[in-house]
Amino acid sequence: MNIINNKTVSVATSSELKEGLENNNGYEYIYLESDITLKSGITINSKKSKVIINGTYQNITIL
Repeated sequence: MNIINNKTVSVATSSELKEGLENNNGYEYIYLESDITLKSGITINSKKSKVIINGTYQNITIL
């Protein structure tokens, strides 16, 4: 996970995406660095009021 600032990160793996969404970390903007395959679900932390996932040219595949 690359932390860009206190609200923005870029992720390259499913575990990084999960960490960015499930933890109360203040991240609102998540950029995908590569295609990500999820083998289990992700529950977005209820304290997050806004989340934007930018996957330009990248995909999330759910198995």
